[in-house]
Amino acid sequence: TLSTLADTTPPTPPASLTTTTISATQINLTWIASADDVGVTGYQVERCQGTGCTTFPQIATTTGTSYSDTGLAPSTSYSYQVKAVDAAGNVSAASRASDMTPPTPPDNLTATTSTSGYAITLNWAAAADDLGVTGYRVERCQGMGCTMFAQIATTTGTTYSDTGLAPSTSYSYQVKAVGAAGKVSGASLAASATTVPDTTPPSAPASLTARTSVYGITLSWGAATDDVGVTGYRVERCQGTGCTMFAQIAMTTGTTYSDMGLPPSTSYTYQVKAVDAAGNVSAASRVSEMTPPPPTVNGSSVAITVAPGATVSVGVMSGPGNPKDWLALYPTGTADTAWVEWFFLNGTKRAPASGLTEASVPFTMPSTLGDYEVRFFANNTFQRLGTTPAVTVAPPPPPPPPTVNGSSVAITVAPGATVSVGVTSGPGNPKDWLALYPTGSADTAWVEWFFLNGAKSAPAAGLTTATVPFTLPNTPGTYEVRFFANNSHAGGDGAAAAPTDGERQQCGDHRGTRCDGERGGDERAGQPEGLARALSNGGRGQCLSGLVLPERDEERPGGWAHDGDDPVHAAEYARDLRGAVLRQ
Repeated sequence: TLSTLADTTPPTPPASLTTTTISATQINLTWIASADDVGVTGYQVERCQGTGCTTFPQIATTTGTSYSDTGLAPSTSYSYQVKAVDAAGNVSAASRASDMTPPTPPDNLTATTSTSGYAITLNWAAAADDLGVTGYRVERCQGMGCTMFAQIATTTGTTYSDTGLAPSTSYSYQVKAVGAAGKVSGASLAASATTVPDTTPPSAPASLTARTSVYGITLSWGAATDDVGVTGYRVERCQGTGCTMFAQIAMTTGTTYSDMGLPPSTSYTYQVKAVDAAGNVSAASRVSEMTPPPPTVNGSSVAITVAPGATVSVGVMSGPGNPKDWLALYPTGTADTAWVEWFFLNGTKRAPASGLTEASVPFTMPSTLGDYEVRFFANNTFQRLGTTPAVTVAPPPPPPPPTVNGSSVAITVAPGATVSVGVTSGPGNPKDWLALYPTGSADTAWVEWFFLNGAKSAPAAGLTTATVPFTLPNTPGTYEVRFFANNSHAGGDGAAAAPTDGERQQCGDHRGTRCDGERGGDERAGQPEGLARALSNGGRGQCLSGLVLPERDEERPGGWAHDGDDPVHAAEYARDLRGAVLRQ
């Protein structure tokens, strides 16, 4: 009879035995299954109680790879080992026993504030463990009365320095010991300390510079330093050369600031101070700068008046220097899109290759009267950099009225006297002319007339200044000399002193009568066009080389006939266009 050999090979020991404390009375065990040449049928769980115990009685058997040990005494150390068993009853070697005892909590924890920085130093007494303490966990919470601790460090010694803290801040600490088996002790009693206040100001900002632009100044500076950290910069400004009264205008976290909307041609001084979280303020850095003037017109920074169609020069200084910076002419108050004319700073419609910061650009003003301005824009946009003073397009002021014998007030002369009529600042037309009238009579009722050269033939070129003699009539009365523009009646109304806006327009056709009193187009040679005049006397009149004198009419009261009107009898003899009177 044959029989098989007996199984005498034990299983391998269970591997990686671990323990987990579930509660004050329960510990769970897990391990990795053992191997056997025939097969493992179960596991023996053995336990001993107390620190450093060595006797392990069996407390359970199980076919699985875990076991829950319940009904334990609280705050008690237990060690475990597990053995595998096969079908032949072979028992493996025991797994390594587990250390279930944590170290004792660290004792006598103290926290001391450093006087040389924002740090706190911790010290404590060493903890104890049956297998040995391998290190400590340092935990911290921030604020008075805090309870939420977070681990901040591990150390093998019994001291720790916590640096880089916030000034004037309370911190609390607790420390836990870690045993060789990985067990962690309870926390030590907490210790608290407060860091010293921050009384050190930052360094002053370095290398403060100022750069002007149109209506603004841009500042830049180097960053300041601080033992804790700079939180911002205080920008202060005073206005005027040599000013000392600084006022804060801004607070910024960066190292640049643009002070915009400033008036032109004004001096400003700036200083910048660094500020830290504790409110400490650094010494000030300082720089001065002056805003550039606005665009000018004909070199002027105040409003000017020019004639219609005049060309003005628009000057720019301290522009930003973009290639497509541009200028545009506008009626005052209109939208930016409603320009009349525009140019880049090179005076053309084609942008220069590189930007200009200074320029002088000509603009031809419109013929339409009104107020205009030139606006300065940045780089092909409607970002306005400045505006010129107003440019008023208006007709030139009228010249001074004619004078009589150099006088601009009434004078009295004898009948038949010759007076000298003076003209200055006339419009300069070749056919500007003067005519002598009884005061109040129509423009067509002259007594005598001359072009400004004193003749009945116009000069080849116009005169703006002239002295023309007139011989006064023998008839007593008040007379005046009227000044007319360019072969027209423009400017003469019996009271006006000089040519007005009408000088630029031709009067209507005032065709006179023939000398025999019949209506027609016959005109005396040398007279201004359309100004021949005949005065009737019973259907018949006289023309004496452009000087028409009324005849005696015995049938009319007063004995004078003058275009159907009675003459004005007065002691005054003649007056100029401003009312200068020639008295008899």
